Amino acid sequence: MVKLAGNFMVGGAPGAVGEGGAVEAQGGVDSAAALEMLTKTIFAAPVYQGYGPVIAHGVFTPAGFRLPLGLKDIDLVLQTAGAANAPMPTASLLRDRFISAIAKGRAELDWSAIALGAADDAGLKESR
Repeated sequence: MVKLAGNFMVGGAPGAVGEGGAVEAQGGVDSAAALEMLTKTIFAAPVYQGYGPVIAHGVFTPAGFRLPLGLKDIDLVLQTAGAANAPMPTASLLRDRFISAIAKGRAELDWSAIALGAADDAGLKESR
């Protein structure tokens, strides 16, 4: 249960980075520079420092942990949460991001590529 919860939290970080970067980019902010500042201050944690540059520079290969594996873990955490009667609405949203990324042909990319969904939604990038 702890491993699944941890993977859920790690998997959510790229989604948050993607959404934050999308709103910054829409507002004319250099999201890569903002992310660099943020990962040295309030988000100075390995998950943000590791995935931040990957997302900022769009380098999702080689995949350390492919999108289908991330989806598998999110599905498992949702099953576990359901059995425990513990709702996880954020995990449900994250699951949808994984499904969307895979449907767009991104299955071979690193799971941090779920960040592309926010850019897609904001009309910032062409789909990979």
